Amino acid sequence: MDNTGITASYEPIDGDPLFVLIEGTNATINVTIHGILGNISVTKIESENPDFFIVIPSEYETTVDNGSATFPVRVRGVFIGVSPLVIHLEHTYLLYDTQGLARLQKETYEWTYSVRCGIRPTIWNTIFTWSLTVWLVISYVTMGAKIDLDVVWGKFRRPFGVIIGIVCQFGIMPILAFAIAKIVPITTESAIGLLIEGSCPGGWISNVFALMMDVDFILSITMTFCSSFMALVMMPFNLFLYATPFVEGRGTLKTPYRDICTQLALMMVPVLIGMYILRRHPSVAEKMTKGLKPISMGLIVISLALGIPALSYIFVTPFLTYVAASMLPFIGGILGFSIAKICRRGYPEAFTIAFETGVQNSLLASVVARFSYPYPENFLIARLPLLTAILTIIEGTAMIAMYVTYNIVTGKRQSLDDKSYEACDQDEGKYEEDAKTDGTANNNKNRPAYVALSSQEQEDEEEDVEKNNGQMAETDKYSELRDEEESQSNMNET
Repeated sequence: MDNTGITASYEPIDGDPLFVLIEGTNATINVTIHGILGNISVTKIESENPDFFIVIPSEYETTVDNGSATFPVRVRGVFIGVSPLVIHLEHTYLLYDTQGLARLQKETYEWTYSVRCGIRPTIWNTIFTWSLTVWLVISYVTMGAKIDLDVVWGKFRRPFGVIIGIVCQFGIMPILAFAIAKIVPITTESAIGLLIEGSCPGGWISNVFALMMDVDFILSITMTFCSSFMALVMMPFNLFLYATPFVEGRGTLKTPYRDICTQLALMMVPVLIGMYILRRHPSVAEKMTKGLKPISMGLIVISLALGIPALSYIFVTPFLTYVAASMLPFIGGILGFSIAKICRRGYPEAFTIAFETGVQNSLLASVVARFSYPYPENFLIARLPLLTAILTIIEGTAMIAMYVTYNIVTGKRQSLDDKSYEACDQDEGKYEEDAKTDGTANNNKNRPAYVALSSQEQEDEEEDVEKNNGQMAETDKYSELRDEEESQSNMNET
């Protein structure tokens, strides 16, 4: 109970207000009690979560001087995380009544001080962080070099699929992330990471899934392109809308909207560079795209090799964090597919919308978290997008494996292992070139197998087939009449 209004202040030994305790090291926190009327005694000092840091037992001398007393608390870092240091003490003093009689008063107090523990800094952590950034830039350049505005414009002529996907990405996914963060008991840092993941646009992983599952690859690229630009506005807006309830009272977790907008704007530069190269120098874009693929694969291998020791902390997390990380892409994909079918989209288009909805750009979410928030909260926030990326790849790979296996067994489709990515690119290039020549995306002469027809395109194709059949019927009728006339002419001559 607090009757006399005594207060406590804390100061790390180095005086840094954003003091971070490094795992495996010791540090001292000076605790000062103000407004003491008599004597104080420390009854207990403990860490609320010993998995993050522990308190080194000690005798606490509490000599009172001018109503204040200062004593040191020794702590030792154990693992990356944030946990309160809890201080219990008793305050005893004499209280005089109106008759001058003294009575001994005893009060108990409890204070908390947030201790932030971080991982031991290594060169591998720095290399991995920047390799993630380079990987992200390369993936955006590649995406820009793949975006032919003429082909994309074909999708905008009937933008139903694009509109549905954008609504799902920036309308459904943030609400879903907020609901999961509220229902599943996870830490504040994990909740913010989940909201950043849910507010992100689609990424290159969804494009890979669309390609491997033989759905509408062009729609996937178009949606990724549109959502990446819309994220400049929608991502900060959704974070402001849904992350605010989680950061109240946590100054270090205040969302840096300006920094996030700056990072997103900078990420658009590689996309524009790729688009410019494709527009002005298509041969260079083709060579660059082919060269970027092995470079990207090598960078992925290097990043994973560096990331295993640098990211080992992300796997040491409560089970419910795994549950939340797996629920977001799974439920998001189901909702995206369901909404697309309710809007009467075809199955290829519906599956594409499902991939673009459930598979967010986890790499972007991780980079935004690492560069926007203070250490070590940034690592804790980035943990959930990284977990989500790993679980999404596992879920997607299992789905693709079942799909490919089914088609191989039933003989419906040639195995993707027999069709190289280079052949896919050549087919796609032929299709896009025909689309530009004819001024429409409905020319199916060189349409690759993985570029699926939308519902409207299927109707247009059926009309073209009927028209061609009618022309062929007229031609056959004309040929029969001509043959009959020639036969009659020959008989007359005879």
